[in-house]
Amino acid sequence: MGEVYWMRAESFESGARVQMAERLLGSVDSEKFGPALLGSLNELVTAGRGLLYAVQRSGPPDLLFDQLASHADQRRETRADLVDGFLLGLYHGAFLSAAPAGFFTDVDVAGSVSKGEDVRRVAFLARVSDSACLALLILRDSACSSFSAAELNCCRGVQGVICTALRLHWRSYAASRAMSCRSFAAPGLQERVEAALDCFGSQLLTRREGEVVRLLLRGSSTKAAAARLGIATATAALHRKRAYAKLGVRSQAQLFYGFICSLSGDGTVGVPFPSGQDSWPRVASAAP
Repeated sequence: MGEVYWMRAESFESGARVQMAERLLGSVDSEKFGPALLGSLNELVTAGRGLLYAVQRSGPPDLLFDQLASHADQRRETRADLVDGFLLGLYHGAFLSAAPAGFFTDVDVAGSVSKGEDVRRVAFLARVSDSACLALLILRDSACSSFSAAELNCCRGVQGVICTALRLHWRSYAASRAMSCRSFAAPGLQERVEAALDCFGSQLLTRREGEVVRLLLRGSSTKAAAARLGIATATAALHRKRAYAKLGVRSQAQLFYGFICSLSGDGTVGVPFPSGQDSWPRVASAAP
């Protein structure tokens, strides 16, 4: 039996919108925001798949959350898909640079789309800076029914709550990343740290090993790094294992320590190894 899509009529009541806002406000500054956001929407309009992207005017979009990422049979997007806007489609590129915040369908975006054509992809857009926006996509594949007029009206009814939550989430995320830099920022420090990340272990690691290590140093898990690079988790784990062996570390914590040593070895940011050493210091495990 095909999947049945439904909508609660009472979801249009202001009380339901208030409950949605309270739930999302409680999670905007945590990793639970993506699941909470899609969970709230699924109570109104069941979606085949939900994805949250950060799209900037320059550079490829970043996939921040995928509703199906935990499924074993999930077909992950490759990096080429991300660069080409495979799932973003019409919502990638020039449109996002000028679009106002709100709820959109493919029919809204492309004048060449027939008004009678099924709507299987919709988006909530929230501008977070002059050059970036968050795009929440809700997708249905050809095996499922398209969005009905009533369901689209339901989405339009909550677009204010959704877009506000997206902006608050981005503000919290950006603030947490910038906090340490604001504490002891010096001119050009961020650029020098980025250069140090690119330089870290470059004499020892292959290109792919270096990519995995840089993502781990930015706080990603092996699974998240694999998704970002468009490779299997097992492949990313193998690159991580080989990189750890070359760098003389056994854990992500020791990897961070090695990176800090590269920054402060002789007071210069970007030196790949501490002065006078030809390998990363091995950190002894704490005594039980």
